[in-house]
Amino acid sequence: MMFERMFLCAPMVSIDGLPLGMSGMASLMEAACFIGMGEMALGRKGDKPPSSENFPGNVLTSDFKRYMRVVDSWAACPDLEIAAPSFRWLAAAMRAMARAGADDFPEKVKTPLLMVAAARDEVVSTSAIEHLGLRLRTGRHAVIAHARHEMFMESDDIRAQLFAAFDAFITERSQ
Repeated sequence: MMFERMFLCAPMVSIDGLPLGMSGMASLMEAACFIGMGEMALGRKGDKPPSSENFPGNVLTSDFKRYMRVVDSWAACPDLEIAAPSFRWLAAAMRAMARAGADDFPEKVKTPLLMVAAARDEVVSTSAIEHLGLRLRTGRHAVIAHARHEMFMESDDIRAQLFAAFDAFITERSQ
């Protein structure tokens, strides 16, 4: 076995609100790749560059200081910033999420797994993480109240819950 355990924080199991579902979106992204658009970035209308002015309502964290630490790091070294995903990346991500949503996927997971979801996540689907977590034979899930997507960048009380879940999971004995 490659890993003894896996701890996933806000895993991208599914994205809510996609017009064609995972398989349909994967096909659409693959078609874009087929016609030569694979390397093209797919930004969203309304995406705003990270800044102090754009902190209110951001989907990543409720902690202003940690958010600004990242903004300042990007200002100092712009190469660190992650750009919009390419069509090729999105095609692969959609295919992977479609596989994770398949009925037979949970039984294929043999490694003990803990998925931690953020209750206020607007990036990935918390309900999909919960649904998958309930179906896993060797895994489970936990949801941290009030947390947004980047839980390691959240307030100290949220991070304490995340680290407690991690510590408990990593140190428990395998059955």
